[in-house]
Amino acid sequence: MNLLTYLSALTILTINTANAQNAPVAVSCEQDVYALCAYANCTMDEDTLTANCPCYSISGPSLARIDLIPDDQVRQETIDTCTDSTSCADNNAPICDSIADGSLWPGADAVSTFSRELEVENGVILNDEGERETFTWKCAVSKREVRLVPNCMLAPCRALDNPVTNPYFDGEATMECTCPLIHANDDYTLFGGLKDPCDEPALVNVGGPTLNVHAMNKDAVRSAWEAVTREFNGENISLDASNDDRNTPTISFAKSSAGVLVLSESRSVPTVAGQMEVDGWGVQKASLNSSSSLTISATAIVMLTSSAFL
Repeated sequence: MNLLTYLSALTILTINTANAQNAPVAVSCEQDVYALCAYANCTMDEDTLTANCPCYSISGPSLARIDLIPDDQVRQETIDTCTDSTSCADNNAPICDSIADGSLWPGADAVSTFSRELEVENGVILNDEGERETFTWKCAVSKREVRLVPNCMLAPCRALDNPVTNPYFDGEATMECTCPLIHANDDYTLFGGLKDPCDEPALVNVGGPTLNVHAMNKDAVRSAWEAVTREFNGENISLDASNDDRNTPTISFAKSSAGVLVLSESRSVPTVAGQMEVDGWGVQKASLNSSSSLTISATAIVMLTSSAFL
């Protein structure tokens, strides 16, 4: 299956009300070098909002998802230009130009996009016609858990001085991409991956419905790219509540091997009465007390940020 056929088979998502009926969710771009992160096994960055992901360096056509374009102007120009599956079939989408001239991510050596390269090598199950037969892994997300997973679509990348290997993917990764961590509310499936990422949840690239839910929230997308920009540019990010004008109490966290933040003590956090959440992230095993503060138990797994995602 070539990229244009694969593109036409993608689920059509609402991009805007003017051309949602026929607008593609992604466009094909021809690049000298792009980063393929579909099989990346990442490491959480210190900011706890992004991940460092080793990816392949590939040349040729790949897909760029329109509703995740980091630059508002480029995204709108792409929406206006690519009104159906054929209008931007000749590498003429504005997002393709922005990637090619380096303006999408100044300082990047490549941008992460998607193709079906290296599928078989990375454990993707195909039928006799070469189509994806079924998912390789299904990972369960507990109701008591806030799972953070990376997705690298359109993330900025730099070339590695030394290639990286990992049991999860085949061969060597020669790119290092800074990818946003997004919220997995429900169980998710993965096409490919050479090692089970579910038993000890790994920070592996996740798309599908999890990414679709993220993409539908414009504020979440914008906040995610802001975090990527800060991390990619080497800016320090602090979770110190003293830097937050809402005066949220400082709470002690530890980062687990599963890539989530675990609350290490029970505290009360001011919040809006009647809402069981902190900064948009759902909190499990929590209760509201009479002073309209949120009491979180010591076993709750949560994420507190001052500006993350929602």
